[in-house]
Amino acid sequence: MDANQNSPEEKLIRVSRDTDSGNLAKSINAAFNENKERHIRLRGIGASAINQIAKAVIIANKQLSPSGKTYLVLLSFTKVDNPNPTSENDKQISAMDFSLKLFNI
Repeated sequence: MDANQNSPEEKLIRVSRDTDSGNLAKSINAAFNENKERHIRLRGIGASAINQIAKAVIIANKQLSPSGKTYLVLLSFTKVDNPNPTSENDKQISAMDFSLKLFNI
């Protein structure tokens, strides 16, 4: 499967540097609790977006820990289309994916 495609059991959330990490943490927990998602993939481009994702996962895990559950997080790189290419070689850029799965501890 192409890294840019989602499986039917996976929800993709694109995160920017302006994303509030607390609100993102609430969205992560809500997606697993209310929508019964099996996997969530958070995608960010740039250091600030990656920082927001990392903080949100930490906050979400802290909120979830009293229930005896935690998130398993797998990190990977993927290529995505560049919305503002400046040359033929700049049509795709790297993004970082955080794939989350709920885990009982």
